[in-house]
Amino acid sequence: SSLANLSKNVYHAVFRRTSTFVIAVVVMAYPFERAFNVGTERYFRFINKGKFYDDIKSQFGQDGEEE
Repeated sequence: SSLANLSKNVYHAVFRRTSTFVIAVVVMAYPFERAFNVGTERYFRFINKGKFYDDIKSQFGQDGEEE
């Protein structure tokens, strides 16, 4: 089956030697970290919509003076 062929190819390309496995982990760490950060940031902003200063700054004066 195609899944068996895919897993065999991945095993021979990545998991067979420790050096290629370590390189794969290091290379994949960056995209995983970026995707995780973007996903959690979007979720946080969705849950807290309307509570950020950028969402409510129109309620305050636009002159920029401090009290």
